[in-house]
Amino acid sequence: MAVTSPFPPSPPSVASDSMYLAAAIAGLLLFVWRWRSDPLRHVPGPTLAKWTPFWLMYYARKGERYLAVHEAHKKYGPVVRISPWHVSFASSEAPARVYAQGSAALDKSPFYRAFYVQGSESLFSTQSRALHSSKRRLLSQPFSYQSIRGFECFMRESLGRFVHRLDRICAGDRFGDAVRPGNYIDVLLWFNYLAFDIISDLAFGEPLGMVNKGSDLLPAERKDGTVFEEHAAALIDQRGRTAAVVGLMPSIEEITKRLPIDFIAAGYKSTESLSRIATRCVKQRVESGVTRDDMLERLIEGLREKEGGTVSQEEVVTEAMLLLTAGADTTANSLTAILYYILLHRPVYERIMAELATVNAGVAESDGTLPTLKHMDSKIELETTIDSLPTHDQVKSLPYLNAAIEEGLRMFATNAFGLPRVTGPAGFELDGIVVPPGVEVSVPAYSIQRDPRIWGPDAEEYRPERWLDEGGGAMKKHMLTFGSGPRACIGKNLAYFQMQLALATSLLRYEFTLPPRTELRSLEGFMHKPVELWVQIRRRGTQPMKT
Repeated sequence: MAVTSPFPPSPPSVASDSMYLAAAIAGLLLFVWRWRSDPLRHVPGPTLAKWTPFWLMYYARKGERYLAVHEAHKKYGPVVRISPWHVSFASSEAPARVYAQGSAALDKSPFYRAFYVQGSESLFSTQSRALHSSKRRLLSQPFSYQSIRGFECFMRESLGRFVHRLDRICAGDRFGDAVRPGNYIDVLLWFNYLAFDIISDLAFGEPLGMVNKGSDLLPAERKDGTVFEEHAAALIDQRGRTAAVVGLMPSIEEITKRLPIDFIAAGYKSTESLSRIATRCVKQRVESGVTRDDMLERLIEGLREKEGGTVSQEEVVTEAMLLLTAGADTTANSLTAILYYILLHRPVYERIMAELATVNAGVAESDGTLPTLKHMDSKIELETTIDSLPTHDQVKSLPYLNAAIEEGLRMFATNAFGLPRVTGPAGFELDGIVVPPGVEVSVPAYSIQRDPRIWGPDAEEYRPERWLDEGGGAMKKHMLTFGSGPRACIGKNLAYFQMQLALATSLLRYEFTLPPRTELRSLEGFMHKPVELWVQIRRRGTQPMKT
């Protein structure tokens, strides 16, 4: 039997209604007050981005941050608000102002805390100008062009192993996951193997052996001395993807890293694993007793002088990890994109080959029969291979090759998103916009390097000739591939040196064919990088490839 209340229903409470109304009015007033007091309310941009960083975080998580910012600039103009405390400038004057030098220089923003290694700051991640200057002085000499010229013999050894391995693939060896039937290789992976071997040889006294293994699987050492293996390229990718998101909310990073979210946990685990790889590399080098005038030796000596005879292993490992990650990954990404654009544009390819033919035309040709796989394993064969490679002096001044490299870097910006700086106590003014103190500002490299107001109506086209036109050299001030200003990439000279050598060697020795309708797919973590690039490879002078 249903039970009914003996009491009549209560009438609506006037007090309760008044409370809800008051709360609504208070919320509206708070909204209006915040909007009217917002010093950036006059800066256009996506509505959601004005109120929360989640607009930018969403696209960072998708790997499309640079594209979202680019589309926002196309819609709203050269100045766009991309988060409540971040303004993006995409004008021809912006790079020189945002990344200014001297007294006008802006500090790096807290975004870079996401790249700390066990709480330790590297040359790349430190926000402190004084600490950055100190670290840069330690590394500037080994990264100078003159020092890098002295390292060429080591680079040629790694390059010799690289072409030695590709020769084996051309001879029919199915080697590793980066090779498919029909002599197809993923050049992104192979350029990664090469770049890692080169930088590890320069930094630690011997290559990591990725080229010989056909794999990026590397040993890492835990604190208890046990050894495990990880895929280095995958670790770098995961770390970059997580840092790109976490860095957008640095004030709550300590909370963020403890959230039970697989994506975030994987990023921090990747950083730990990379530091364990670097720790093992440094430990093996120090314990070997080998003395060689290379980057690690100079870094340790510099730190010893700075610290008065003592060297912190944590600081050495932090900088060694930076050498590994930044020194290899970005070079491989750039080489892959440059080769793609060259192969995609046949007239460009033919002009480069004609230029290379004047350099060292005979040494890269095969006599028509490739050596047997067994013979190719011999030390004599490897030494012969190294002797056949072009030198940097032979290729460094080839105008069209360098123009093709520069144009590839323009079209495929590896740091496509703007590197953030923070405005100082006096604020910042640019393009008619006044930005108050403590706000992040940046210049999106992808947008600047494809801006028709700077590059002309063919800005979206790959055209190396633009760098040979009158005034082409002056256009370099609009290139942000290696950053700009006092915090620009210290490894720029090394990257160009490697790209010139590796690209010239590869094109001289091999014929590459893009499969029909190949597109260069890419994703963005912290860095913008290709996903893969499969091409068919044949040693020059041998039988044509079957398609």
